[in-house]
Amino acid sequence: MLETQVQQGAIKKARDEAEEARKHLDDMLVEGGFYKALSEFLTDLPLFPFACIRGPIVYMTNTITWEKGAPGTPAKLVKKPVARMFWKRVSPFDIWWTPGASAPEAADFIFRDRKARAELNAMLGIPGYREDQLRLVLEHYTRGYTESPDTADTTRASAESREDPNTNESGMYDMLEYHGSIQGKVLRDWGMSKKEIPDDIVDYSVQLWMIGQYVIKVQLSPSPRERPPFFITSYDKVPGTMVGNSVPDMLSDIQDVCNASLRALVNNMAMSSGPQVAINESLLGASENVDRIWPWRIWRFAPRPGVTPGEPVKFFQPASNVQQLLMTYEKMTMIADEISAIPRYTTGSERMGGAGRTASGLSMLMGNATKMLQTVAGNVDSDVFEPMLQY
Repeated sequence: MLETQVQQGAIKKARDEAEEARKHLDDMLVEGGFYKALSEFLTDLPLFPFACIRGPIVYMTNTITWEKGAPGTPAKLVKKPVARMFWKRVSPFDIWWTPGASAPEAADFIFRDRKARAELNAMLGIPGYREDQLRLVLEHYTRGYTESPDTADTTRASAESREDPNTNESGMYDMLEYHGSIQGKVLRDWGMSKKEIPDDIVDYSVQLWMIGQYVIKVQLSPSPRERPPFFITSYDKVPGTMVGNSVPDMLSDIQDVCNASLRALVNNMAMSSGPQVAINESLLGASENVDRIWPWRIWRFAPRPGVTPGEPVKFFQPASNVQQLLMTYEKMTMIADEISAIPRYTTGSERMGGAGRTASGLSMLMGNATKMLQTVAGNVDSDVFEPMLQY
């Protein structure tokens, strides 16, 4: 009985401690923007060949707390700098890694971040940043700095309702952040101590920040596992690479057929919306205008000598192929449901027949439809949450 009571007490204590740890961790995640980053990450997941979330990143933030004064004096608000962990969604257009790498832990990463001039000013005097390099950045790039933009950056800026990076009227700075290995000799030449870099030949895992030609900060990787803080997965994973298939990739062929069918359908609807007119111009009067047609129009004809008389105006109706084109479109959408494993009835927008007419049959169909989504959830669990907890 005593052993049982001790075991039950230990289990209760462990549960209470686990609940306290859960609340503490949830507070860290809320304050660090993890849930917002996760929501944006899940939005990217079906749209792009890969989705990426970054963290934890430690920033110094100001926290307002109440502090008691001397006896008899009221408490006052005090602002204190506190280090906090943050998580952010990374756009697939802002990250590059070692070609051929099959996993994030085996790759070197370059991440493009955008900073305002005020943020660079705030870095002056912070330990770890090279103040001389920061001042050179502020001196030489007075109107901001943009890495060579391409057509995709312009299209992306338009889609995100941002200014064209080719103009950069807001004066933003493109800062490249490198996570990877650098030889010890290079780090020693840059200014790191022999205590930090004991061997010139060995490569060390570092984090490096650079704006234009100026390196503003280099530090050894804070992760004990020396892995970059980027966690990547795909909707439909491809073995041996970090880039998989998104839903648009999986449905690209079907999309082409659907788009072609709809274009032909709209064109056919326009062509068959009214009669076509054939006019024998040799029989028309000199004052007739054949560019327009309207109801109850009177046509004037003046047969000419030597012209064989015939039917001066002939109306005919082009055939309508709307039903056939619409059936083709609907068939392609059904095939798209099978390929993507996201059928329309999962959203309640499809009238089901057969087994779907009963509650149990529809439940069975819904369960089968979620198998693909369970695989996607498994990808997120194994590629994002598990390594993030071990980071």
